[in-house]
Amino acid sequence: MKVMLLDNVPKLGKVGDLIEVKEGYARNYLIPMGLSIFATAGQIRFHQERLEKAREKFDEELEELSKVAKTIDGIEFSVEKKATDDGKLFGSVAEKDIKKLLKEKKVDVKNISVNMSNVQKLIGKYSCVVDFGDEVEAKIILNIKKKEK
Repeated sequence: MKVMLLDNVPKLGKVGDLIEVKEGYARNYLIPMGLSIFATAGQIRFHQERLEKAREKFDEELEELSKVAKTIDGIEFSVEKKATDDGKLFGSVAEKDIKKLLKEKKVDVKNISVNMSNVQKLIGKYSCVVDFGDEVEAKIILNIKKKEK
């Protein structure tokens, strides 16, 4: 079934894209959630102006996200955690800890995710990827230090 997207759908398409999806997916999810419409000539003409405004808004948001990502790209953040003498952490560094550090740098953390797959429960420096969505990412360095008593 051919549908036109009215909103950005991750791994599917962007606003205004004409895509082919299974009928059940369109009828049970995309259309009821307001993410798409049936791609008929009349519907496309009717929604064309709305789509142009949505694309402009999307481009502006993407530009803002890119600017924020560039400002934090490569910055080193330090976190102090309790650890043993040989460097093993008693707890772990969580995504909320990094989001707290990003908030201190005036970054809106509402819609971001942090990939911490290579962060170990050991003292040291680790690379993390901050994902802003829409293929906008920034790499930060996380320096985990032992908290002094």
